[in-house]
Amino acid sequence: ADAHEAFSLAWHQNRYSCFSDTGDVIQDDEGMTKLESIGVISVDWTDDAIANVRLDQALEPLETHSSCIPDTGSNGELTLEKCLSHFTATEVLSEQDRWYCGKCKQHVRAKKTMALWSVPRLLVVHLKRFSEEEGYGGREKIDTLVHFPLQGLDLKPYMRGAGSAGQQGTPQDAVYDLYAVSNHYGGSGFGHYTAYGLSPGCQDWHLFDDSSVTKVSTDQICSTAAYVLFYKLRGFDQSAWCPSADTDE
Repeated sequence: ADAHEAFSLAWHQNRYSCFSDTGDVIQDDEGMTKLESIGVISVDWTDDAIANVRLDQALEPLETHSSCIPDTGSNGELTLEKCLSHFTATEVLSEQDRWYCGKCKQHVRAKKTMALWSVPRLLVVHLKRFSEEEGYGGREKIDTLVHFPLQGLDLKPYMRGAGSAGQQGTPQDAVYDLYAVSNHYGGSGFGHYTAYGLSPGCQDWHLFDDSSVTKVSTDQICSTAAYVLFYKLRGFDQSAWCPSADTDE
């Protein structure tokens, strides 16, 4: 096809027709083409036409939320605390998500902030490991290493009020210790799950991989396979919630 043409339409049975980019409705001077069951139509865009489309899209305003920009800090590490800071950061709603203000009677780009009012005894943190981008076999897997603490995760900086677990008018304790991790290996269409668990008796970490259970060191817990993190509030006795072994329950 000529470089000045926008695209060419081709019927892949030894017949084709090329059309010029005049900005008007494209007319087929040869009239209608009858297609057979074995016929295939293809559309091939020229470089000039693609450049024009990309230019029009580039002129449109594009907003990138701060949570989409990796903030690894000076040491180059992405931490769970930084993820929580992004999750609770104030953001301005986009033009498509304008909020109706009852005071000024208009749709405005309001500010939205996520915050914690109270914290639970058991905390489950789900890391987003699959993007919205489609790849081979499903959505793309995100293998970014997120550093998370095994002890001393403090949620107080992300809280706005005292919760039911604390006394009225006093800050609630919000320091957590890790006791389990669910790992995922593979992609969105296939994969394998393992788990790390902290033994409540000997305080040793173990790897649970199907029927295999092996003791591991603490430096193996944080990995790119970490998918779901399980924390418990420091000082909370989980055994109080579990029925004893000598009961019939």
